[in-house]
Amino acid sequence: MNEKLGKLEKRAKLDKKYIGHMLYFKEHGYSVLYVLRKSALRYLILIALVPTLMMLNRKGFILDGGLIFITGLIVGALARDFGWIQQSKRVWPLYEKVIDWGKVKEISDKDTSDSQAQV
Repeated sequence: MNEKLGKLEKRAKLDKKYIGHMLYFKEHGYSVLYVLRKSALRYLILIALVPTLMMLNRKGFILDGGLIFITGLIVGALARDFGWIQQSKRVWPLYEKVIDWGKVKEISDKDTSDSQAQV
C-alpha cells in the first residue's frame, strides 16, 4: 500500500513539473534555451565525461576502442536530445492548439492549493 502511495506522490510531482513547463511554453512560446537550461547539469556531466575518459585512456585504464565507443555513445545521446528538442519546437504550435488549457490550468490550480494545504 505504501509503495503505491509513493508512486502516486512521484507521479503528482512529475505532473506538477510538466504542467509548469507547459504553462511556461504557452506564455512564452517553446524555447530551446529554456529546455537546455533545465537540463544543463545533465549535459555538463555528459560533456565532462569525454575529457575524463581521455585521461583514463592515457593512464591505461580504458582501451582506445572503449574510449571511442563510449565517446560515440555520449555524442549520440547529445545529438538525439538536440534533435528531440528541435522536433518538439516544430510540433509545439500543434500541441498548443489541441491541449485543453482549461484542464491544464485546473490541474495546476489544484496542485497549488494542495501544496498550500499541506503547509
